[in-house]
Amino acid sequence: MGLRGSRPEAAGSTGARRNLPPSPPRLFRRHREEEPLPVEVTGAMRMLSPAALVTLVRAAAGGGVRRCRAPPAGPRIPAVRRSSGAPQPVVAAKEPFPVELKAGKTYAWCSCGHSKRQPFCDGAHKKAAPGLSPLRFTPAEDALVWLCGCKRTRTPPYCDGTHKEEAVQGAPLPPRP
Repeated sequence: MGLRGSRPEAAGSTGARRNLPPSPPRLFRRHREEEPLPVEVTGAMRMLSPAALVTLVRAAAGGGVRRCRAPPAGPRIPAVRRSSGAPQPVVAAKEPFPVELKAGKTYAWCSCGHSKRQPFCDGAHKKAAPGLSPLRFTPAEDALVWLCGCKRTRTPPYCDGTHKEEAVQGAPLPPRP
Protein backbone atom coordinates (compact mmCIF):
# COMPACT_ATOMS: atom_id res chain seq x y z
CA MET A 1 0.00 0.00 0.00
CA GLY A 2 2.89 2.43 0.64
CA LEU A 3 4.78 1.78 -2.62
CA ARG A 4 5.42 4.56 -5.06
CA GLY A 5 3.56 4.03 -8.27
CA SER A 6 0.86 1.87 -6.72
CA ARG A 7 -2.59 3.35 -6.71
CA PRO A 8 -5.00 2.99 -3.80
CA GLU A 9 -8.35 1.58 -4.68
CA ALA A 10 -11.42 3.69 -4.15
CA ALA A 11 -13.20 2.93 -0.89
CA GLY A 12 -16.18 0.66 -1.39
CA SER A 13 -15.50 0.03 -5.07
CA THR A 14 -14.95 -3.33 -6.65
CA GLY A 15 -11.48 -3.02 -8.04
CA ALA A 16 -12.02 0.39 -9.69
CA ARG A 17 -8.96 2.64 -9.53
CA ARG A 18 -8.95 6.40 -9.13
CA ASN A 19 -7.54 8.55 -11.87
CA LEU A 20 -4.44 9.96 -10.20
CA PRO A 21 -1.58 11.69 -11.98
CA PRO A 22 1.51 9.57 -12.56
CA SER A 23 4.28 9.69 -10.00
CA PRO A 24 6.97 12.30 -10.74
CA PRO A 25 10.15 10.89 -12.26
CA ARG A 26 12.97 10.21 -9.81
CA LEU A 27 16.38 11.48 -10.78
CA PHE A 28 19.55 9.48 -10.46
CA ARG A 29 17.90 6.08 -10.07
CA ARG A 30 20.28 3.21 -9.48
CA HIS A 31 17.71 0.45 -9.72
CA ARG A 32 14.48 0.13 -11.64
CA GLU A 33 12.47 -1.29 -8.76
CA GLU A 34 10.49 1.16 -6.69
CA GLU A 35 11.38 1.81 -3.05
CA PRO A 36 8.75 2.22 -0.35
CA LEU A 37 8.08 5.79 0.75
CA PRO A 38 8.04 6.86 4.39
CA VAL A 39 4.40 7.92 3.95
CA GLU A 40 1.10 6.16 4.01
CA VAL A 41 -1.24 6.71 1.09
CA THR A 42 -4.77 7.52 2.20
CA GLY A 43 -7.13 8.15 -0.69
CA ALA A 44 -5.60 10.83 -2.90
CA MET A 45 -3.67 12.43 -0.02
CA ARG A 46 -0.39 11.21 1.42
CA MET A 47 0.00 11.30 5.18
CA LEU A 48 3.30 11.11 7.04
CA SER A 49 3.87 7.97 9.04
CA PRO A 50 4.38 8.46 12.79
CA ALA A 51 8.09 7.63 12.45
CA ALA A 52 8.57 10.19 9.66
CA LEU A 53 6.67 12.80 11.67
CA VAL A 54 8.89 12.23 14.72
CA THR A 55 11.98 12.57 12.50
CA LEU A 56 10.72 15.90 11.13
CA VAL A 57 9.88 17.25 14.59
CA ARG A 58 13.30 16.28 15.94
CA ALA A 59 15.00 17.91 12.96
CA ALA A 60 13.00 21.10 13.45
CA ALA A 61 13.85 21.16 17.15
CA GLY A 62 17.56 20.85 16.43
CA GLY A 63 17.89 17.15 17.18
CA GLY A 64 18.56 16.35 13.54
CA VAL A 65 21.59 18.61 13.20
CA ARG A 66 24.74 16.74 12.36
CA ARG A 67 27.90 17.67 14.15
CA CYS A 68 31.03 18.32 12.13
CA ARG A 69 34.42 16.94 13.00
CA ALA A 70 36.82 19.14 14.91
CA PRO A 71 38.76 21.51 12.63
CA PRO A 72 42.30 20.44 11.76
CA ALA A 73 45.12 21.84 13.86
CA GLY A 74 46.92 24.81 12.42
CA PRO A 75 46.54 28.58 12.20
CA ARG A 76 43.05 29.68 13.08
CA ILE A 77 41.20 32.23 11.03
CA PRO A 78 39.75 34.91 13.32
CA ALA A 79 35.97 34.92 13.56
CA VAL A 80 34.08 37.82 12.04
CA ARG A 81 32.37 39.96 14.65
CA ARG A 82 28.87 40.88 13.72
CA SER A 83 26.94 43.78 15.14
CA SER A 84 24.36 43.03 17.79
CA GLY A 85 21.56 44.00 15.44
CA ALA A 86 20.11 47.08 13.85
CA PRO A 87 21.40 50.41 15.13
CA GLN A 88 19.34 51.96 17.89
CA PRO A 89 18.09 55.56 17.69
CA VAL A 90 19.64 58.16 19.98
CA VAL A 91 17.61 60.59 22.07
CA ALA A 92 17.57 63.85 20.08
CA ALA A 93 15.50 65.79 22.64
CA LYS A 94 13.89 65.05 25.99
CA GLU A 95 10.64 66.70 24.95
CA PRO A 96 8.44 66.70 21.83
CA PHE A 97 8.60 69.25 19.03
CA PRO A 98 5.48 71.36 18.32
CA VAL A 99 5.06 71.46 14.51
CA GLU A 100 2.42 73.00 12.22
CA LEU A 101 1.73 70.44 9.47
CA LYS A 102 0.06 71.19 6.12
CA ALA A 103 -2.48 68.80 4.61
CA GLY A 104 -1.25 66.81 1.59
CA LYS A 105 2.44 67.65 2.13
CA THR A 106 4.80 64.70 2.72
CA TYR A 107 7.15 64.94 5.70
CA ALA A 108 10.13 62.77 6.65
CA TRP A 109 10.37 62.37 10.45
CA CYS A 110 13.88 61.54 11.70
CA SER A 111 13.79 58.13 13.36
CA CYS A 112 17.51 57.88 14.22
CA GLY A 113 18.00 61.06 16.27
CA HIS A 114 21.13 62.18 14.40
CA SER A 115 19.52 64.83 12.17
CA LYS A 116 20.51 68.47 12.70
CA ARG A 117 17.02 69.54 11.48
CA GLN A 118 15.01 67.81 14.25
CA PRO A 119 12.34 66.50 14.16
CA PHE A 120 12.79 66.07 10.40
CA CYS A 121 15.39 64.03 8.51
CA ASP A 122 18.46 65.58 6.89
CA GLY A 123 20.06 62.29 5.76
CA ALA A 124 22.41 61.89 8.75
CA HIS A 125 21.19 58.30 9.22
CA LYS A 126 23.12 57.24 6.11
CA LYS A 127 26.42 57.55 8.00
CA ALA A 128 25.45 57.49 11.67
CA ALA A 129 22.75 54.79 11.62
CA PRO A 130 22.70 52.96 8.25
CA GLY A 131 20.02 50.46 9.34
CA LEU A 132 17.46 53.17 10.13
CA SER A 133 15.46 55.30 7.73
CA PRO A 134 13.06 58.22 8.17
CA LEU A 135 9.34 57.74 8.56
CA ARG A 136 7.55 59.44 5.68
CA PHE A 137 3.97 60.53 6.32
CA THR A 138 1.34 62.83 4.79
CA PRO A 139 -1.24 64.44 7.11
CA ALA A 140 -4.86 64.50 5.95
CA GLU A 141 -5.56 67.96 7.40
CA ASP A 142 -3.70 71.03 8.63
CA ALA A 143 -2.88 70.66 12.31
CA LEU A 144 -0.53 71.63 15.12
CA VAL A 145 0.98 68.35 16.36
CA TRP A 146 3.65 67.22 18.79
CA LEU A 147 6.32 65.13 17.03
CA CYS A 148 8.47 62.83 19.16
CA GLY A 149 11.96 64.04 20.01
CA CYS A 150 13.16 61.08 22.09
CA LYS A 151 12.61 58.61 19.18
CA ARG A 152 11.15 56.01 21.55
CA THR A 153 7.45 56.65 20.95
CA ARG A 154 5.09 53.74 20.34
CA THR A 155 3.03 55.92 17.96
CA PRO A 156 5.62 57.35 15.54
CA PRO A 157 6.00 60.12 14.55
CA TYR A 158 3.68 61.50 17.23
CA CYS A 159 4.63 61.90 20.89
CA ASP A 160 3.00 59.48 23.34
CA GLY A 161 4.72 60.70 26.52
CA THR A 162 7.55 58.15 26.48
CA HIS A 163 10.03 61.03 26.96
CA LYS A 164 8.87 61.29 30.59
CA GLU A 165 10.38 57.89 31.45
CA GLU A 166 13.55 57.74 33.56
CA ALA A 167 15.56 56.01 30.81
CA VAL A 168 14.95 58.90 28.40
CA GLN A 169 15.44 61.66 30.95
CA GLY A 170 18.76 60.14 32.05
CA ALA A 171 20.06 59.62 28.50
CA PRO A 172 22.79 61.92 27.18
CA LEU A 173 21.87 64.29 24.36
CA PRO A 174 24.01 64.38 21.19
CA PRO A 175 26.29 67.43 20.90
CA ARG A 176 24.77 70.35 18.97
CA PRO A 177 26.92 72.78 16.94
